[in-house]
Amino acid sequence: MPVHPHLPAAEPAMPIWQALEARITRDGIEIDRPKGSRHPRFPDRVYPLDYGFIRGTAAVDGGGLDVFVGTLRQHAVTGLLATFDDTKGDAEIKVLFDCTPREIDTVEHWLGQMISIVPIIRDDPPPSISLVTEDKRRFLDLLLLADEQEDMIDRYLDRGDLFVMDAGEAVVAVCVVTDEGGGLFEVQNLAVHPNWQRHGFGRAMLDHVAAWYQGRATTLLVGTGDSPLTLPFYQSCGFIFDHRVPRGIADVYDHPVIEADVQLIDKVYLRKDLTD
Repeated sequence: MPVHPHLPAAEPAMPIWQALEARITRDGIEIDRPKGSRHPRFPDRVYPLDYGFIRGTAAVDGGGLDVFVGTLRQHAVTGLLATFDDTKGDAEIKVLFDCTPREIDTVEHWLGQMISIVPIIRDDPPPSISLVTEDKRRFLDLLLLADEQEDMIDRYLDRGDLFVMDAGEAVVAVCVVTDEGGGLFEVQNLAVHPNWQRHGFGRAMLDHVAAWYQGRATTLLVGTGDSPLTLPFYQSCGFIFDHRVPRGIADVYDHPVIEADVQLIDKVYLRKDLTD
């Protein structure tokens, strides 16, 4: 694309899919019409998926940007629906979040009986998560982002489950979880590639892990430094304080561990109940 000679070159905007995902990560979604509730204008029709709006956004009706929420659990915007309501004379965009292809078809059919729609389906597939059982050390560079001492990673990598999130040919995130017995599973390492951070992929990985161990685990545990960055992240993902190990970082690592200009001394454990 040519650049106007009198205007400075600008960085391209974030693609719409990632921009919406980042907004959802930051502000969240509010479900005001759960799956099975009746449409306010067409009471004979019930919503096939949870329906609500993205907080911090504005649509033409004065509310937030409408969103259908599916069951994919990948924290991914999978498409958009451009709509025109001839009765009201307005056009809107409705976001499809974590919707499977079948759920997208269901929403298209359901909504298309009431208003005119044009689907805009994401052509680059959202990241997928797989369990890796061989040659785990090829992901060492990414694992070292979360645990910067290699011999510490060696303590859990072979015995743990390694989950890898891919977006096309790019590795987005990794997570190692170990079985500590008695229904307790521990997140030993969670790292997101710097190019993909703050897009919600760490949260999506934790959601995937929690779903993976549902039925096998009663508690998901994570131990981390007393960091102003890490602790709020896990708390926002539903983890609560469990216990603290004094000098659990300082006495174990062979060098000072610094994060956000803070030296990490104690190890703080948080837990998430998986029995619900």
